[in-house]
Amino acid sequence: QWRRRVQFLLARISDWSTLEAVWLFEGMLRQIPITELGQVYELGDVAKAFPREGCQLIRLLLERALEDDAKEAEGHTWYGRSPFGELSLSDSLLDEAIKAASEAEPEFFAEQVLPCIEAAVRLTGESDDSLFFAADQLSYDWHRGGMDGAQDNLVSALVSALSVLARTKPPAFRQVAKRLAEMPYQTPQQLLAHVYSGWPEFYAEDALRFLMSDTRRLMLGDSDQYDTRLLIKAIYPFLSADHRAELETLIL
Repeated sequence: QWRRRVQFLLARISDWSTLEAVWLFEGMLRQIPITELGQVYELGDVAKAFPREGCQLIRLLLERALEDDAKEAEGHTWYGRSPFGELSLSDSLLDEAIKAASEAEPEFFAEQVLPCIEAAVRLTGESDDSLFFAADQLSYDWHRGGMDGAQDNLVSALVSALSVLARTKPPAFRQVAKRLAEMPYQTPQQLLAHVYSGWPEFYAEDALRFLMSDTRRLMLGDSDQYDTRLLIKAIYPFLSADHRAELETLIL
């Protein structure tokens, strides 16, 4: 009864102006059953008014979704869906919150969301395939419109946030890039490929080292090495003659 009363009161707030109200909202999100999250309409407004706290609330929701998915997946080795697909928040509400928080606080957004991405991909076992990184629950259909709404919005926002970090704070980005590159799954590799493709004039040599340090990165993408081909096309004009020769030798 207390939670429902708090939820009723929070729904009446039209101007989120105090952190105390946000903290109360966070407490409600921790208590509400995940099946009732579709009845929470305030997340976007909170993230717009307090984007840093919005990043933390998005992480809370993702962690709850992962916990719920782990319970459902018990005794099963694979679900062909995103672990975030069970969030009952409408795509537009979650998208609004992710957009507001990630654009206002890109570095903090990446800091909060990356642990959830890492936890999500580790739901899949590592692969001993020498040609490909392990497919994971977030790595499918990035270019074919097959991702569920929550996953699509999350991946796009994370690429954008990492891209801002890459442009504004290269040392901090390179630390994150090292962390992602060490994960033997497709999603972290594809995230880096997308970021490098977006800033080839600044990261051509980083991207070249990225490709050359593991030949499995020549096979990134939904089909026909799509992400790898986009990355090579983006960085090639910015490479020196010697580096171009190295890349061509790697490919051939």
